[in-house]
Amino acid sequence: GSTLSDGIGSAGIFPLTNGDYLIHSSLYDNGATTNAGAITYGFGNSPGIGAISSCNSVFGNVTSSGGAMRFEYNYTHKYLLVGKPAENKYTIFRPDGLPLALNNEVGSTEIFGSGNANLQTATGCKIIAKISPLTPNPINGTVNSKVWIETTQPTTYVKRHYQIFPTSGASTAKAKLTLYFTQQEFLDYNAVAVNDLPISAGDAQGKANLRINKYAGESTTGTGLPNTYPGSATVIDPDNSDIVYNSALARWEVSFITTGFSGFFAFGEPTVALPVTLLDFYGKKVEEGVQLNWQTANEKTFSHFEIERSSPLAPSGGTSIEKFEKIGQVNSYSSENYEYLDSTPPLGAGGLYRLKMIDQDGSFSYSKIIYIENTKNEQFTIYPNPSFDYFSVNNSDYEQIQIIDISGKLLKTYTKNSANKYSISGLTKGTYFVKIKSGKLLINRKILVE
Repeated sequence: GSTLSDGIGSAGIFPLTNGDYLIHSSLYDNGATTNAGAITYGFGNSPGIGAISSCNSVFGNVTSSGGAMRFEYNYTHKYLLVGKPAENKYTIFRPDGLPLALNNEVGSTEIFGSGNANLQTATGCKIIAKISPLTPNPINGTVNSKVWIETTQPTTYVKRHYQIFPTSGASTAKAKLTLYFTQQEFLDYNAVAVNDLPISAGDAQGKANLRINKYAGESTTGTGLPNTYPGSATVIDPDNSDIVYNSALARWEVSFITTGFSGFFAFGEPTVALPVTLLDFYGKKVEEGVQLNWQTANEKTFSHFEIERSSPLAPSGGTSIEKFEKIGQVNSYSSENYEYLDSTPPLGAGGLYRLKMIDQDGSFSYSKIIYIENTKNEQFTIYPNPSFDYFSVNNSDYEQIQIIDISGKLLKTYTKNSANKYSISGLTKGTYFVKIKSGKLLINRKILVE
């Protein structure tokens, strides 16, 4: 508590069936508001030490109302529901819903028992990772954690990477570990990598590509870069069902079992090794349509390429942005230089393209995804971009504008207005699609919200 009369736990301590517990402090003083009350969430295998705070508690805001607070934990959706009758309000508190840690933030957490525990930053109330000890040799004691986010996208791993290191038993400790990533971090990786990480919750191929490189030990320079670890890399293949996009918190949650702790790096690896190496894949708009070109090497028992195309948005603003369809096929003839003309690209929008590379035994892998502008929609520009509070369109020949997030969810719809200003207040930082309807054309743009 913050005062001598706060009486932490004065109204009871309530164990949950998941091993965690709730503390009802009816006498807690919220600043100058006496006996406002607080409900605190505690992790069963991580002792809570120090004052309760917004990192772990829901507070009342009315004098002498703490005893009337009511609460219930939802085990299915993993949130705490707190009712505050004196305020005629309720609050949903997610123990795992803290904002993600930023570059170079560190934490130190005491772990005891077998339940889940958040690895949080030492200051600022942010989450680094989540951990659950497993037998034999469950991770216990002090666990130090750190996250780095590289300013320039590396070519071999996602820019957000981690070091999780217990002070004892680091080489033999066992646990299920959950690491967090943003969709933008996956997209940044995909821009430079061959084997893409998922671009939406339904991207099964992207999930199948995802791997974790584990480097034993601690970074010798404090930079967390792969070549600064004394141990060699071990590749972990998380189960696809443990690669989850949490739409409520707008982040990817990647869970896997590990024995031994160290540096962790996410990257994309093909699910099948094919007897062909794709050296390059690119395209451009031409008068006849969209020209695709690619080069290969080391073709052995390779069969053929299937060319797949998708609009960057689902046609009706639906839930998917990766609805690829086969539009053509090119057989292998060992020339190592291939081309394909898409003579009927989508009207009024750019196209997403990828190659499905198929072996003679039926096994296959995908190329990276490329985006090609292909019609007169380049005459539409949105500005300012990046934007903080609003954007405008440089061409008045449109009727409607929509904002769609990276998962394909429709967020905002605007009818054309004379001021030519469209508010983006309420949107979190990140990349969004802007869909502009101009007659029969649908023009797709991207905007960065800062």
